Order: sequence, then structure tokens, then C-alpha cells
Amino acid sequence: MRRLRFAFATSCLCSVVLLHPLLAYEERGEAGAPDPGVVDESAIPPAIQVHNDNGIAYVTGGIGDEEQQALSTLAPKFNLKLIFARRDLAYHADTILRISDQNGKEVLAAEDVGPYFLAKLPPGKYRITAENAGENAGKTQVQTASVSPGKQTSLSFYW
Repeated sequence: MRRLRFAFATSCLCSVVLLHPLLAYEERGEAGAPDPGVVDESAIPPAIQVHNDNGIAYVTGGIGDEEQQALSTLAPKFNLKLIFARRDLAYHADTILRISDQNGKEVLAAEDVGPYFLAKLPPGKYRITAENAGENAGKTQVQTASVSPGKQTSLSFYW
């Protein structure tokens, strides 16, 4: 299992630079309604791959400077940001993630995510379940997120 972590200061974790909205973003849908899962992949740096689960676009990574820069550039285009770290503030990558809507239906499942995770979800309330798959495997944390149009919801998980 991949156990990549980089130490960083508390201020870095709490104030990740996510203010660089330079990339194109596509929204499509019937009658002009935005499709929350569509991201213009041609505008994404090669260090990051866009994934799609149940029509929900997401990216994950953040190991190394190139990935961190790419995610910082992309972040404003996503409405959910998750950060995974150890209690000593070292990045944590080996996380199993499940996101369910307010009715309990799983809308996204991903493995080996982190330390950063960005998703473009439809507005609503979600249950975020994160399981540590690395050091101290099996520990699970659950948080709720309320995703609103035009805003980014941020959550941090510490192991």
C-alpha cells in the first residue's frame, strides 16, 4: 500500500492556496441546467486525472509540488474539498471514500484518495465516510456536508 506523506505546517493545512481560477469549466445539461459532473478535461494539468463516478467528476492527489499546484488551480471549479492528514499534520493518501446523499444512496465511491480530494456534486446534503486504509487501517470517520450552488464546502479528516 502506498504510504506517502509530507509534513507541513498547520497554517498550510488550514489555508491551502485555492484561489487561482484559471482553468476552463464546462457546464452542460438539458434546458441549460448545469451538469455537475462535467469538467473540461483538456484544461487539466497532466499530473491530475479526472475521474467520474455516477456522473460526478472528481480529482484526487496532492503528493508533490506539481500535483499540489494543479489541484490549487482546479479547486475553484469544484464545490467539495476534502483534506486527509495525520494528527501530526503529515499528508495522508491511503483513504477509502464513500459519499451518500441525504436519502442514503451512495453517489460516489473511491479508493486510494488523498491527501486532497475535489468533487463537483449537485447541491444537497451528503454523508462523507472516510476509512483509513494505510497506517492504522480500519479507522473510519463520518462527516456531513451541505453543498450549495456557487460555494465550496471544505472538510478535513485527521487520523
